[in-house]
Amino acid sequence: MSNNIALADTNILIYSVRQKIDLIGEVKSLSFNLVTSTCVMEELSKLSHRNAYAKIAKDVYSEIEVVHGEGLGDDCILDACSKNNLVLISNDRILCDRAMKKGIAVLNIEDGRKLTWRR
Repeated sequence: MSNNIALADTNILIYSVRQKIDLIGEVKSLSFNLVTSTCVMEELSKLSHRNAYAKIAKDVYSEIEVVHGEGLGDDCILDACSKNNLVLISNDRILCDRAMKKGIAVLNIEDGRKLTWRR
């Protein structure tokens, strides 16, 4: 994989549904393709039993490519990004900080709607 692919975490997928953001369109406008990880899809499945936005996100994003990462939760996401040279899309500050320390580029949604590079 190349670095023109961005991996979305659970919170960004749910946030995009809740805020009615066309995340795939936003990612494409930056010349990236959107993927997610196995652990994110598993988390969406678990959350979908009690969270309507997670259920919608699971359905909306069911067709995007899913990459494998080792470990659980954030470790799985960071592993998938590192091994596949992916950009991370997340608004989770702790996850973003950990990613940047590992040399992983990070995109956030700012001003409620637009993807921007986190510095």
